[in-house]
Amino acid sequence: MMNADSKKQWAIVSGAWGDVICELGYVKSSGAKNLVYFGPENPAMESFLKCQDFVDNLILVKPADIDDFKAKNSLLMYERTFLEGLKKIIKNKDISPDDFYPTTTVMDKNRSWDRNIEIAKNLNLPQECHEWADDIAAKIESDFYIIQPFSINTTTYAAHWPHWHEFIQWISGDLEKRYILSGIRWDSKLYSNLSNVYNMVDKFPTICHLFALSQKAKGVFSTSNSLAHWCVSQNIPATIIMNTISSDPTYFFNKVIQGDNVQNFTYYASLQRVCFAMHERWGIWPS
Repeated sequence: MMNADSKKQWAIVSGAWGDVICELGYVKSSGAKNLVYFGPENPAMESFLKCQDFVDNLILVKPADIDDFKAKNSLLMYERTFLEGLKKIIKNKDISPDDFYPTTTVMDKNRSWDRNIEIAKNLNLPQECHEWADDIAAKIESDFYIIQPFSINTTTYAAHWPHWHEFIQWISGDLEKRYILSGIRWDSKLYSNLSNVYNMVDKFPTICHLFALSQKAKGVFSTSNSLAHWCVSQNIPATIIMNTISSDPTYFFNKVIQGDNVQNFTYYASLQRVCFAMHERWGIWPS
């Protein structure tokens, strides 16, 4: 769908994977075919954006350092400062701010989504990621579930659902099921002796490889992170247990983690409630 102003042929996305997946919904809706990505150097992100069939031209703008990124990116997050941030980012580029459609995760003063744009659907991944996922799935030789309980890039362990460890031990008691642990930089040694749990924490080549493997899973159990966004985007069956921040129903990232195949629980859900839900939805029950 082309936007009403045909002159606006550029869009901008920024930040981490969850942000970008959400922002691509704005890009697809706008009809803009030219894209600026503002963020740290990331070959996987570059490959991901280039393989989207609605992106004809990609310009990468690298911040000077993490403080520069935070300062400029924060300006993009609010409607009143979006243009100011955009001008700083595309300075010295041969592009006019007037050519841009506003596409970043704009929030209002209550930190809630102020535009009704769906998360982008049917996004593409590099072919090598699918080939890698095919190989992993073939080695498991059974249906499997992916578990990513922690996402500590933007929040702390303490902000996550407090029952993840007990939950993983409980579901692993169903010996007919297979589970893959994913994520980075969280201590998963506790599960090293479980015969039906494959510990792949810190072992995915890129996050796109995780996304590709999730498309082959029977289901995904995750916190509210980019994997959850990917499940919504690709309509992958998922159970999402949110952290303290995303449990707020007015929060941007609460509103986008919704979908026909997504089952959501807040940080405050009891272990018993979630375990019974696993039985009802997935047929999981310890042997």
